[in-house]
Amino acid sequence: QPEDWMRLGRFLQRINDPDAAEAAFLTAARIDQGVSFEPQWELANLYRSVGAEQKALERLRMCLYLQPSNEQVQQLIRGFGEVPGPTAALRPTEQYSVPPQ
Repeated sequence: QPEDWMRLGRFLQRINDPDAAEAAFLTAARIDQGVSFEPQWELANLYRSVGAEQKALERLRMCLYLQPSNEQVQQLIRGFGEVPGPTAALRPTEQYSVPPQ
């Protein structure tokens, strides 16, 4: 379940293994098929914590797609010098890998 992978990712972050944490969060996002906010948020925070600014901004834009009125996401996007409007929102990449129904 995505929640299990999220729990593992948070644990791996705590023991300072960002590469494994990234893999766990990405797995959670893939299993979730990019429809939930939490895996995108965890990835954005992980990338921010390791200084991967482009990846962090990309995941924040995916968070904006999923929760356009989230003030915290909007503030963080502004911190990158971007405007968190509708055109900044980015569909999570995991949604593209979902086969059409």
